Amino acid sequence: MLRIDESEFPLVWLIQVDQMENSSSQSEAYDNSFVQLEKILDKKIPFVIISATEFEDEEQHEHSKEEKMKLALWLKKNRVSVKKYIIAQIQIVPENKQSIILKGFAKAFSKFWGYPMLIVSDKDSAIVKANNLLNNIK
Repeated sequence: MLRIDESEFPLVWLIQVDQMENSSSQSEAYDNSFVQLEKILDKKIPFVIISATEFEDEEQHEHSKEEKMKLALWLKKNRVSVKKYIIAQIQIVPENKQSIILKGFAKAFSKFWGYPMLIVSDKDSAIVKANNLLNNIK
């Protein structure tokens, strides 16, 4: 499961949390993430999402049909704000794990969400890239 940490806004961190650490069901956590993201979008201030979520296990990222439907409906409802305020998602992936598959995923991700997924190899690079993106907003 992912938790959203906005304590360093306009840098918003996606943090992977073990399911056992969280008492709510995966569906509730999924819904809560949407609510939290909407609150961040309601600030009407551009931001960058940074994630170091592992892409080791493909099944880990497989969403249920219900989750896919919720995601599609949420995105349809919030598309304008998402495109306007989320500048990019920066994905931290060690260089030895960056592959054509991940880069292909980044392209599909960008097409679906409406903002780019940029890939860097470490946290420091992610922060520098995020600040550069935020500083270049017109």
